[in-house]
Amino acid sequence: MPFVTVAICTWNRAAMLDRVLAHLRTLRIPTGVDWEVLVVNNNSTDDTDATIARHAGKLPIRRAFEPQPGISLARNRALRESRGDIVAWTDDDAFPEPDWIEKILEAFDRFDAELVFGRVDPDWESAQPSWFTPKFRGMFALIDLGGEPRLVTESHVVGFNVNMAFRKSLAARIGEYRSDIGSGRMAGGEDIDLFQRAHRHGVRIAYQPEAVVRHHIPASRCTKSFYRSYTWGGSPNHLKLLMDEGRRVPKLFGLPRYFLRRQLGYLPEYFRAVLRADAGEAFYCELKLIRLAGLYWSIFTRRDPRKVHHRAGE
Repeated sequence: MPFVTVAICTWNRAAMLDRVLAHLRTLRIPTGVDWEVLVVNNNSTDDTDATIARHAGKLPIRRAFEPQPGISLARNRALRESRGDIVAWTDDDAFPEPDWIEKILEAFDRFDAELVFGRVDPDWESAQPSWFTPKFRGMFALIDLGGEPRLVTESHVVGFNVNMAFRKSLAARIGEYRSDIGSGRMAGGEDIDLFQRAHRHGVRIAYQPEAVVRHHIPASRCTKSFYRSYTWGGSPNHLKLLMDEGRRVPKLFGLPRYFLRRQLGYLPEYFRAVLRADAGEAFYCELKLIRLAGLYWSIFTRRDPRKVHHRAGE
C-alpha cells in the first residue's frame, strides 16, 4: 500500500491554515495506507509555526522550513522532505472533501497513472462576481472538466497544485518545480509548467472529477482591478513558458505565431462584447489584451512589468 504525503506550502496565512488543518482531520484514509501532512513554512512572520504545533497529535503532521521566498522553492522543499511515495498537493486556503485521498488513489490504480488531478470548486467569501463566467475558472485556480474519470492526452489540458498528486519518482524523471518561474512573492505558473513537461515526457495523467477540493476565494480577489494587475504582473512568468514553447513552433514578433494570432483576435471580440453589453466576455478579452501588452513590454524593454505600477480602476 502507498504512503501519501499531503503537502501544503504556506506564507503568513496562519488563520486560514488553522482552518485547513482542522478540516484535514475529516479525511478518510483507506485501510492500510500510511500518510502524513507536511506543511512548509516559507519564512512566515506570523504564528504559522505555533499553528502547525497546535495540530500535532490530531494529525500526523510535520513542519519543514524554506527560508527563500517563492512557491516553487517551497514546493521543492516539500518534495525533498516528504516521506511518501505519492505527494498529494493542496493549498493553505483549500478544503478537500473527506474522500479526497480515496478518490486520488483509485485513479492512480485504475489508470496506472503517475499524476492525478481533480475538480476544484469555488468557496466564495462573498458573492460570486457578476462578471464571472466559466472562462475565468483558470484565473481562480478552479477546474471542472466534467464527465467520468479518464486519462488526459490533450497537451493543452493542465491542472493546478491546489488539487493534484503525483508519484515522487516523477520529479526524478521530469525535474522538480522550476524556481525561475515560481520565485518571489508575486510568482506563479510553476504547476502549469510541470504539467506541460509531464505531457512532453509522455506521463500518464489522469483526471479524477470525484476528487474534489473547495478553493477559498477572498472578496479582495473578486475585483476587476485585482485581475488587471495580476494579469499584467504575471507576464514575465508567462513569457518564460512561451519562450520554451517558441523553440518548437514558428515565432512572429517574438511570440509563437499561433499564440499571437489568437491574442490579436481578442481585440474585435472585445468590441463586439462591449456592443452587446456582455460584461463578462468584455472583461475576459480585456485581460487577454493586457497580457499581450505585458508580454511585449517584457520583450522589448527587458523589464519586469511587476515593477511598474499599473493603474487600473473598475
